[in-house]
Amino acid sequence: MIAKTEVHKRKIGSVIIFDLYGDLTDGDIDTVKDFIERNIQRGGYRNVILNTQNVLHVDQLALRKILVPLERPHRKAVYCYSPELLEMFLNTYLPEKMNICKNEAEISTTFGLYLVEKDKFIFKGERRKNQRIEVAVPVTVQAEITPMDNLSVTALITNLSEGGFFAECLDLQAAQTLRSVRDFRNLSLRAQFKPPLAEQQQTFDVEMLRTEVTSRQTGFAAKFLKN
Repeated sequence: MIAKTEVHKRKIGSVIIFDLYGDLTDGDIDTVKDFIERNIQRGGYRNVILNTQNVLHVDQLALRKILVPLERPHRKAVYCYSPELLEMFLNTYLPEKMNICKNEAEISTTFGLYLVEKDKFIFKGERRKNQRIEVAVPVTVQAEITPMDNLSVTALITNLSEGGFFAECLDLQAAQTLRSVRDFRNLSLRAQFKPPLAEQQQTFDVEMLRTEVTSRQTGFAAKFLKN
């Protein structure tokens, strides 16, 4: 984890994510605030997530400053599952219509199909084989790498078909976990999610076709295996 104060930008669909790192204090926050504000103004971004999963500490004055640029976007959320940070966010003034999201399901509810990247394909030729539907559905992929090492990654399915799906990682720690796995094809993978119109979650055996790593973002394509 990065200890010094930093901010990085990435994108899922039409949603811009600002990843915060380190200790956010009044003395260091102005540069971070200016970066966020400048990008929102220049890009005209209307859908923004502030990701605080790698924040070590934030003081109240720095917190108030970092929220100022988020007055402008139409849809905005803070991705935060630290109990201490959650308490701070819930006890400060928040921009109008800002949501505090603790997991991918809440992010999906807030942004819906704005998380979809229109030109993603599951695999070469997929357009001809299976009709895709655009969704924003949380999925958990699990596998046993060794008897002592289990893989569990939560992401957001943004394209789904009868043949498989493409998912994007909001959680950067999940992205790092995916990067560390060298050979998915030798793993028995299970994907759990609630398909559209289904009443409850279902579990599917899948094969990982590829991972995509661009900047600080990771997505992966998976194919359903026939029983």
